[in-house]
Amino acid sequence: MQQIEDNHYFDRMLKYGQCRREIGDYALAQLVLEDLKLNYAGPHKVDSEREARLYDELGNTYFCRHDKDEAVANYRKALDLLSSEYYSDHSKLTPVLDHMGELYLSEGNFEAAHAVCQKSLSIKEKCRLQNNADTIESLRCCSIIEAYLGNFDDAHKLIDKGIKLLEPTTIGPVEEFIYLKAKVLQMQERYHEADHAYRKAIATFCRRIGRCHRLAKCLRDYIDFLIMVGNNTDAEKLKVHANNIDMANTGEVDSTLPHSAYYEKLRYPATTFH
Repeated sequence: MQQIEDNHYFDRMLKYGQCRREIGDYALAQLVLEDLKLNYAGPHKVDSEREARLYDELGNTYFCRHDKDEAVANYRKALDLLSSEYYSDHSKLTPVLDHMGELYLSEGNFEAAHAVCQKSLSIKEKCRLQNNADTIESLRCCSIIEAYLGNFDDAHKLIDKGIKLLEPTTIGPVEEFIYLKAKVLQMQERYHEADHAYRKAIATFCRRIGRCHRLAKCLRDYIDFLIMVGNNTDAEKLKVHANNIDMANTGEVDSTLPHSAYYEKLRYPATTFH
């Protein structure tokens, strides 16, 4: 009976710490989570999976506080606990791997991000449906990393895989993959193909999700592209449209986005080109 009460209290306080982090109260989140670690982590207190969730959330909190070393240490502890409870390729590990990947990407450590994110994607593709929201996001993330590392052929293979999975559906961000394809083609200086991909991405954004901040971002990148290749006339015309969309989407949460896990992840992705 006591164990049930302890688990209930632990789950409630872990959720509270997570909620405080999500609203930006990092100091209180850290205080709550460190108190849980002090009193409930360790043998014969809570089960390994609960303890791993605590270390994962501590990692997220330290990540938000820009203490990258502590974040990595907590993520590694979570992975160790989950690996010992299950096995090294179990789907339970993927959320922690994803968080580590985001951290490495934020540091520009693409080699480390590549290893972590590829492992997460591999596990997800083995354990889940290919068009699961988390799997699609990992596919997009890995595409970006391959492009940053200069592995353009691998990046295009992953992007094309995402497009093939999502084009027949109405639930996934196929427009994000087309937009990404334009950026990679631009990096390769394949400007004619990049121009076509930008146009297709913008048209798909407009058709599928309307006047959202991601459309504005795509438009602004295309404007910069047009200026770079010397097409200032079209660039000036598009600036008006981008400005109008920006005026309609000024809040931190874009209410024009569908209620979908795909778009939740895409609101403020660390894994995007700057």
